[in-house]
Amino acid sequence: MLSIRTAPGSGALGRRNIKSRCILFSLLFFISSSGLSAEPGDSTITLTNAVQRSLSQNPSLKVFPYRYAALQGQAETAGLRPAYELGFDAENVGGTGDFSGAGGAELTIALSSVIEMGDKRAARQGVISHSRSVLNASRQVESLALLGEVTRRYVDVLAAQEQVTLAGEAAQLASESLYQLH
Repeated sequence: MLSIRTAPGSGALGRRNIKSRCILFSLLFFISSSGLSAEPGDSTITLTNAVQRSLSQNPSLKVFPYRYAALQGQAETAGLRPAYELGFDAENVGGTGDFSGAGGAELTIALSSVIEMGDKRAARQGVISHSRSVLNASRQVESLALLGEVTRRYVDVLAAQEQVTLAGEAAQLASESLYQLH
């Protein structure tokens, strides 16, 4: 049996480090072999490609076109004048005595509308305009946060790939050293 000597005090820490490297290597091997690549024939993904895919497929960014459409509807509504209302009122239709029958009925027809004063329509339209500005800013903030997260994760994957490469080279070197000892 071959015994491997380690530096004093590095027993548990060394085993954890080797274990985490094995897990990392297994994870990267699974990702590379499972077909989670940019294109069917291409096994690499660039940062530009990752950013483009994230911006086009992220669910939190897909809600913004619907919010813009809702604001467009509110803008159309805010630009309208107050509606006219037509009302009918009938009194004493089924009365008694002198007011019996349909002859004693009183009918009232009313046409009414709200008279806006003080540029209320312009104020409503201003609120919608400001809401659009807030929505644009929210979309930009969401996009920048997504870009930051994609970039951070891309760099993490690159670092992990480099660790796997170094671990493979270390394993190869250890294998060659072991072969030369025998």
